[in-house]
Amino acid sequence: MTEIVVSPLPKWTLDTFEGKIIAAWIGYSDIGGDRIEFAGDTESEDDEDIVLLEMDAEEVAELARLADEAGTPVGKELARVLRDPEGTEVLNEFFGKIDISSLRSVIEFPNEAGKGDRIMEVDDLLASLVSRFTDEIPYAEVTWARGATLVTPDGVEWFKKASARDKRLEDYLASVGILAQQP
Repeated sequence: MTEIVVSPLPKWTLDTFEGKIIAAWIGYSDIGGDRIEFAGDTESEDDEDIVLLEMDAEEVAELARLADEAGTPVGKELARVLRDPEGTEVLNEFFGKIDISSLRSVIEFPNEAGKGDRIMEVDDLLASLVSRFTDEIPYAEVTWARGATLVTPDGVEWFKKASARDKRLEDYLASVGILAQQP
């Protein structure tokens, strides 16, 4: 189990392909006003480690369209996979739904050291979101038990401690002329 919390984001992010996948994957809470917080467990509670994207075929096609239109590398790759869920082996045959764990594993990214590959994480979806909406979401923070990340339009930075991430966030905000604030 990996519990994570993402800094508050605008509620409209739930209408993006990134927001739809993160919400299905880990869940979210309405924290008032026009803000939400993605928070939850990145793995299911059962032994099978199955997290299903509870969408019908039309909703999956719309998600693929949104991902493709986003124009980001993760969006294009997700669109490709979502257009052929059976051929890319992300469709759970027993449940007839897309398995998010399988979806994550067919999309690879360079690991944080730049050597080898790793599966898609929430950070990758947030990086896509931040890169598309830099004025509305200049950054996002992710915290989990063994570390933290800072997501900016430049990419994802990994930290062993949230305090180190917080210091880097102060430096980042100063470099772009933003006073410390929530995204």
